[in-house]
Amino acid sequence: MRALPENRHALLIATTTYKDKDLRQLAAPGADVRALAEVLKDPAVGRFNVKAVIDKSWWVVQQVIARFFANCDPKDTLLLYFSCHGIKNDDGHLYFATTDTNRKILRASAIPDDFVQEQMRTSAARQQVLILDCCYGGYFTSQMLAKADENKVDDIDRFQAHGAAILTGSNAIQYSFESDGLKNRSKLSVFTGALVKGLSSGAADLDGDGWISAVDLFGYTRTQMRSESRTQTPTLSTIGQEGEIYIAAVPPSRRKKDRMGPPFSASADGWIDLSRFVNRSPEAVDRDAVILAMETSLAIYGKRVSLSTGDLRKKLTKLSKRKPDTDGFVMGDMMYLIDHVGIRAERSKTVYTARSYRLDSLNDIVGQLRLGRPVVVGLTWRRRWLEEPIVKTGKLELRKDESISGGSMITIVGYNEEEKAFRFVWYLSFGDRGIGWMSIATARSAIHGSPYSIEAAEITVPYTKR
Repeated sequence: MRALPENRHALLIATTTYKDKDLRQLAAPGADVRALAEVLKDPAVGRFNVKAVIDKSWWVVQQVIARFFANCDPKDTLLLYFSCHGIKNDDGHLYFATTDTNRKILRASAIPDDFVQEQMRTSAARQQVLILDCCYGGYFTSQMLAKADENKVDDIDRFQAHGAAILTGSNAIQYSFESDGLKNRSKLSVFTGALVKGLSSGAADLDGDGWISAVDLFGYTRTQMRSESRTQTPTLSTIGQEGEIYIAAVPPSRRKKDRMGPPFSASADGWIDLSRFVNRSPEAVDRDAVILAMETSLAIYGKRVSLSTGDLRKKLTKLSKRKPDTDGFVMGDMMYLIDHVGIRAERSKTVYTARSYRLDSLNDIVGQLRLGRPVVVGLTWRRRWLEEPIVKTGKLELRKDESISGGSMITIVGYNEEEKAFRFVWYLSFGDRGIGWMSIATARSAIHGSPYSIEAAEITVPYTKR
């Protein structure tokens, strides 16, 4: 196994004490930084050169951040981490509080989100990771995306780093929690505690390839936090990312043999293609996208299982109290069901459940396909797509005069790097025996910003038999 490169640098920033009486004193940030620094600088795990900045003034923190992103070259991997109070203000910004932050003059006493974005955008480093363990962490990316040109999914005006992964411990409206308040200063926060556990034990290597990517770390952390029943939802966003950003390696002694198989690489013709695992049997007509994804994922790991559409519909009707013939079902209901309830196999009492993960952009899909994970997305479809010759060829392209007919869900199972096209399954009655393809331009128009939108898409990963 190849080693991680040496040009990896981490800046960990924490604030525990605050002069402003309106800001609660925190116990976890100091312990968070010490624990995270230990695993990141471990030469067998993170192999980062680590610098910690704890309880410093806002201007000191700003200068350290500026130098951190300026003193690098394109081959560097940079990781910036905050553990502190996050403050949303009426000016539409998120501020990272420091020891001398004054809530009445945040712009002149705290670290604004656009300052961090600017440092990342102008840095030469081509791989960057930002980890936010603070209240409203998801606001960082939600505002970033909201202020971008809605027609440019891959070109964000306010922020366009060469390749960045942004992990947050809470979404745009949530608080971030400490494990045990001020009673025990050795306790880590809920989010950072999960990060450290996943990295140090190797358990965050979800695909079993010996590496922990940003996607792996997010998936592991979300599952851990969910199991603790916390009202805190981590987020992951990737911007301009080409390939995986690896946070750590997993020493051979810590690897487990019962994880997923190796990631799927592109074939010689440029395809990352999972369609060979799709159930195309005659009785598989009119399969729901979620069932298709689950069956495909099961087949990848050697289980050819047909899941019951009737069981899915019955449980969704009971869960959502909707009438399927009139209201339909939303993607959130389906993903909740596969996570918490499960779907019964045909002609069997076996129930399969999945872990699912929300995606934030089209950029995230390719990385998940490389890991062997089919992706469920909501699609706004056009009337012409149901006519000849598109029904036969399966090629979806856009025309300016097309009218929108409605919405549906599809399962994306492939990507062609050369043609910049997604391969998908739509009810197994479309194109080449149920397999069609659409260009990235079509995907941007039909998926992102639709009533279902890529914001609601989830990844299906290994299943648990109940």
